[in-house]
Amino acid sequence: MRTKLKITTSLFLFISLFIFSQTEDLICGTPDDISLDPQNAYSYSIDLEDLQAFEPVVLNVFFWGIN
Repeated sequence: MRTKLKITTSLFLFISLFIFSQTEDLICGTPDDISLDPQNAYSYSIDLEDLQAFEPVVLNVFFWGIN
């Protein structure tokens, strides 16, 4: 009897969480603006003299807990 109560309770909680999770509006973290070049951010240049005028960009990437 006790096992049946646990199963019924857990099933009820699972179904209620599933139902309520579908009612929220999805808020996207990215903007909907799909312009290809926002505010002329990209030069699309492949000329080495042109590119050497800019400072190098360094991105430090750290990995932790890779399986």
